[in-house]
Amino acid sequence: MKYDLSGFKHGPNTLDGEYEILGRPRQGSQGWFVTIPGDAVGGGGSKARVYITPDVAQKINSEISPNTTNTQVADQNQQPDPEKTKEIIKQISEEFMAVESLANFQDNSRVRGLMVQGPPGIGKTHTIMQSGRLDNAERISGYCTPINVYKALFRAQKNNVPCIFDDCDSVLLDQSATNVLKSALETDRKSSVSYLSESKALADEGYPTRFEFTQQVIFLTNVVWSANRVRNATHVHAIVSRCHVVELSIETLWEKILWITHQTQKNNLLVKQGCTVDQQNAVLGWIIHNRNELRDLSMRMVVKMGDLVVRDPDNWQRVAEITQLKRR
Repeated sequence: MKYDLSGFKHGPNTLDGEYEILGRPRQGSQGWFVTIPGDAVGGGGSKARVYITPDVAQKINSEISPNTTNTQVADQNQQPDPEKTKEIIKQISEEFMAVESLANFQDNSRVRGLMVQGPPGIGKTHTIMQSGRLDNAERISGYCTPINVYKALFRAQKNNVPCIFDDCDSVLLDQSATNVLKSALETDRKSSVSYLSESKALADEGYPTRFEFTQQVIFLTNVVWSANRVRNATHVHAIVSRCHVVELSIETLWEKILWITHQTQKNNLLVKQGCTVDQQNAVLGWIIHNRNELRDLSMRMVVKMGDLVVRDPDNWQRVAEITQLKRR
């Protein structure tokens, strides 16, 4: 269906007129949004996300019949046809290829910052960490204070490795932390990073109050950051604007299923755990069959399923029903 999105924005551009809606409105961490064809807004990807107000989301939903068969309306229970499946896999594969290329760039000054945005459990961390160059990277997960951001950057510089903030979104919402990161992400070949407010504490632990930074900073996040939709948006935008940003186009249930299935089969993930190819395919079939009842859909969940098969090949399905499905 088409809907008038005049006045709403895609990036810096204000939309004007009607656009094809690829599915129902969805609510993300930054608010309600609809997905439209990427070429409709001159984007490089196959899809583009447009944030809308809750009342417009409600209105669009009310105009989409629950019983609609319109294939342009995203039915998360309807498997895409083979041609569409190839298109989805090709698009996501190219995005992950870009992630690998940028993470493996040998000249850090050319790709000082990289931000990978996408849902959890689809292989962002695995893709980054499988590079031999990043084996010894300085990696921070969870909450991180500004002074510890500074320390992490110093350790990365000292050890000549990238600094990875993995699911560590607190650093993007803290003004002091973003000030430190902005200095590190300057496009000059050498950036001067300083932290003067706790100089004694730094000195006591052997850290300088200033150093030259020449390494790469990588952010892995489940959030699609929109500078106009978050508190402290200016701080977030200052970091995003200094990074190469890869927003993975995995939004629907089926896109996630297709990518996880593709990665599992391509890499024989469960075969490497000790399953047979037939058992691996049985696990993927079980996941597809129970897709609407799963507690979690992720690469980690697939690995857990493989463990069940190896440990109890006769009863793994019954155990999986108990441990992996929501209670009705």
